[in-house]
Amino acid sequence: MTIFGFLVSLHGLGIWPVRTDLALLGFFGGFYAVPLNALIQHRPAPEQKGGVIATANLLSFVGIFLAAGIYFLFATVAHLQPGQIFLAGAIMTLGATFYAVFLLPDSTAART
Repeated sequence: MTIFGFLVSLHGLGIWPVRTDLALLGFFGGFYAVPLNALIQHRPAPEQKGGVIATANLLSFVGIFLAAGIYFLFATVAHLQPGQIFLAGAIMTLGATFYAVFLLPDSTAART
């Protein structure tokens, strides 16, 4: 996701490279979202499963709301161009990846 976020932020791309980069960004986003949702559905005890799924959905929509606010700030207050906003998003994704891998080592551990 980070790589295609960086690629779509490059200046002077034509419509087809942008479409391809955005499609691949979404495709690899699925490689993140689908296992995460499967884990959320698999790990909790049966009596807590509904509450955990509901909380995960609430947090997802709070994140979507905050992302819209951050986009608004980047576009209007910081006067960033669309490519610069994608670059900022890619940098934030890279930071979150380092956080998950190095500061939360359990995030990469395989569990059954």
